[in-house]
Amino acid sequence: MLLASTRDPGAARCNAGAGLVEVMVAILVFALGLLGLAGMQLRAHQASYDAVQATRANALARDILARLGRNPTQAAAYQLEDLGGGAHEFAPVACDAGTCTAAELAVYDLARWQRALRGEDVRDSADAPVGGLVAGRVCIRGDGPVIRLLLTWRGLSSMPSTPEPADGSPCAQVPGLYGEDNAHRRQLQASAWLPPA
Repeated sequence: MLLASTRDPGAARCNAGAGLVEVMVAILVFALGLLGLAGMQLRAHQASYDAVQATRANALARDILARLGRNPTQAAAYQLEDLGGGAHEFAPVACDAGTCTAAELAVYDLARWQRALRGEDVRDSADAPVGGLVAGRVCIRGDGPVIRLLLTWRGLSSMPSTPEPADGSPCAQVPGLYGEDNAHRRQLQASAWLPPA
């Protein structure tokens, strides 16, 4: 006994494009996933760069406070506004051999620190400075034996708001330097107590 086929020839025509639609939906979902992954990679890169800059700022702040501690008789010579902004240039002093006076050592320290702040100690293959902070500025103030340091730089991503310095310092208050409304401004505040000389 032969059984007759009950297949509907119209149903085959309706299902003919179903595989293509499924493939297109899968490609769309995959593309959206790749876009999300690319966005996460960009944010991770920005966060990594900001972390490197913050680490560099912390190391620079520790270095200058340590230099101040080794030369406390010249604490007043270290106090200045806007180091790194181009307002201060220092005469070359060679203290590498250790034959400097305390005043020369202060100039030497500030000059070296300004070079580090600008990244002039680390250069790329085109001899461009790459090791410093972006738009890095520092202000050093003293109040008796207490030295206050405010270090600012420009981050890649914007932040809600960076509080103004507690002492009302005009340090690095350059309009537009840190983006609109200082949204890219990062800052590190540190203080140290210097023993009487």
